[in-house]
Amino acid sequence: MQTIKCVVVGDGAVGKTCLLISYTTNKFPSEYVPTVFDNYAVTVMIGGEPYTLGLFDTAGQEDYDRLRPLSYPQTDVFLVCFSVVSPSSFENVKEKWVPEITHHCQKTPFLLVGTQVDLRDDGATIEKLAKNKQKPISVEQGEKLAKELKAVKYVECSALTQKGLKNVFDEAILAALEPPEPIKRKKPPNVRTDVPTNSGKLNVHAKEFTMSHELQPSKSSGNVNANFDAMPLQHSKSSGNILRHINPTLIPIISTPLPLPLLHSSSSSHILNHLPRVSYQFGNEMLAHHIFSGHNQPVPHNNWNSYHQSGNSQSLKRSKSLGASDSQNLAAKLRSMTKEEIDLGVFPAENQTNLKLAMEDPNQLSSRAMMDLVKTIMERVVEGIRYCEAGAKLCISIIEKEKNQTFLESLLNMCQQWYQERDKILRGVKAGDGTRFTAFMWFLTEMCGQLKRHQIKEQYEALQPDLVLLSVLAKCCQACVSLPIKCLSETECLFFVLTSIGRDLESELPQQLEQLLASVRDGFLASAGSSAVRRTLLQLIELHASNWQLPGSSVLYYYPRIK
Repeated sequence: MQTIKCVVVGDGAVGKTCLLISYTTNKFPSEYVPTVFDNYAVTVMIGGEPYTLGLFDTAGQEDYDRLRPLSYPQTDVFLVCFSVVSPSSFENVKEKWVPEITHHCQKTPFLLVGTQVDLRDDGATIEKLAKNKQKPISVEQGEKLAKELKAVKYVECSALTQKGLKNVFDEAILAALEPPEPIKRKKPPNVRTDVPTNSGKLNVHAKEFTMSHELQPSKSSGNVNANFDAMPLQHSKSSGNILRHINPTLIPIISTPLPLPLLHSSSSSHILNHLPRVSYQFGNEMLAHHIFSGHNQPVPHNNWNSYHQSGNSQSLKRSKSLGASDSQNLAAKLRSMTKEEIDLGVFPAENQTNLKLAMEDPNQLSSRAMMDLVKTIMERVVEGIRYCEAGAKLCISIIEKEKNQTFLESLLNMCQQWYQERDKILRGVKAGDGTRFTAFMWFLTEMCGQLKRHQIKEQYEALQPDLVLLSVLAKCCQACVSLPIKCLSETECLFFVLTSIGRDLESELPQQLEQLLASVRDGFLASAGSSAVRRTLLQLIELHASNWQLPGSSVLYYYPRIK
């Protein structure tokens, strides 16, 4: 099952979590609860195929600066948020957030999102800003910054009133499915072309034949429209962009009835009520934490007809220009995105020829060449976490096409061999923001996610690649908490890896997880560990006890500066 991953970033307390909660549950949280890492997932049907829409919430506080980028790999679109009543958060978009996401995901599109627009006209808020010689951020300022930073678009919303909330995620889905292409400058139609004088042909592009003004409608044609009862289509400000840009098949609804439907303005209710609907279906493999279905839309209800306005009997007809064939073409484009997104530039130039051949048809390469490619990929990914995503995608691309399983077997054997020799070739060797060992662990995490997402398990039941890599990764986690624990980067990597695979370990390797948690408790009680290491281990213990999702009180304890 393909995944559309949307990550929300921005300063703390700008309303990122409220944005997601209001969008997925139609409720506004009554109190502020800081977020460590949280995510929501739903399954949406596009072109007759299921896609998982994952919404990832992150923390903007400095405490998370080292952990936060670990959630960026495989992101399809970012939402860079700021509060329109917080000029400092607006400035940090340019100074911190856009540089951060472009550093880790250079080609990933992003939207600039202004939140808390309901406070823009609030008297107390305006007065508070005026005391500091500040004022709310205007729409023009947001659009100017979005253009300067090359964002896909600038959008605004309010999680409290839900004004513009749905449009934010509609635009995000479009940006993920159809990334904007660079604008090509067209040749002006009135530019004269050089025509040979001896051609004997009339140059219709000559200045003498070019009109200096636009065509004006003839007055005599005014009676033509008089015979028709044509009425211009009116758009509300909140739904205009939806009609012009959103694919009707992308508009989902809540699949389970609620006590009351969410009411919309009369100008947009028909759009949501009559367009072809896409029902959410929960898959067995959801992302971590709670799963919600539905968006900010009307819901099916037993007495739903009682909520319809009696005078609105005409339904909006679907445009003939966008039908089932368009959805199928979009689905075909998405299936080919995995290959297009693989950046071979991260690998040495002398190996790129064989890598390209392997991506196209790995069966034409010799077994020796395939084994050498495995070593090439592994040596690159352990140089830093930033190479892990491209390496995992490349491996999956080759595994799906090969017939004799040489590449897959070599990969599994090398991962197990490198784990056995970890102290010699991986641990203690700095690579990027961590060590070669942490990069190795993150590559295994990426591979587990890719194998699960592409359902490789069903094709290679004899080898069980997902279970083999999960077992190696569990052993790596166990090595991180072997006494004495001294490496903070390994402990932090362990924390985030378990937030990704903790549930899988519980279901597939419960004994190894139990042994790992026992070692975590022993490491916490050991006096030799540093305070930062013991703090992370305690946080990991609570994370498991709270079913892999820390409660707000625990977050405030571990990160007191975000109060």
